[in-house]
Amino acid sequence: MYRYVKKSRNNRKQMLLDYMGAKCIVCSYNKCNSALDFHHLDPRKKEFSISQIINKSVDIQLKEVRKCVVLCATCHREHHAGMLDLKGLKQDFHPEILEKYGYSGDVVIYKKARVKRRCFCGNNFECKEKNQKYCSMTCARIGSRKVVRPTKKNLKMLIWKYPMIKLSQMLGVSDKAISKWCDYYGLKKPGRGYWLSLPS
Repeated sequence: MYRYVKKSRNNRKQMLLDYMGAKCIVCSYNKCNSALDFHHLDPRKKEFSISQIINKSVDIQLKEVRKCVVLCATCHREHHAGMLDLKGLKQDFHPEILEKYGYSGDVVIYKKARVKRRCFCGNNFECKEKNQKYCSMTCARIGSRKVVRPTKKNLKMLIWKYPMIKLSQMLGVSDKAISKWCDYYGLKKPGRGYWLSLPS
């Protein structure tokens, strides 16, 4: 999952840099995108840092980067140290480059066709990635479980019918997992010595 998120963020940053010329406005450095920063010319107009909105809609991102200039890491630090004055500098924008990414000017005109699938929970969803199986992170956690968690009603019946060790063998999980299920459902477990107190 992290691999796909990182790739998506890098692609979006590349698009925004291309929109702004993909080079430092001061020294024209353009070798490494990781060394290029978005700097707000007027801090009073800053609503978000670009890193905070890198996963938001393109319209929001373009609106925010229009308040910025591209600086390399060195020029950025020198400016904040008071060694570099940015007065008189104006960032050039290249709306035509957005067509390469599926946009026309500053407006989204289409998105890549996405495969539609049905999640095991019953929801239909559009796949953002080729191997996406679930509609949400909640379903992904449930779907990745090795065993099916019993319902609250069934678990309550089982924990009072079988000792924890035997129940864990029956369900194919550890007693710790069963304890977590009970905590999740808010179920009270048999206390210490309960099974010894029962008639044999």
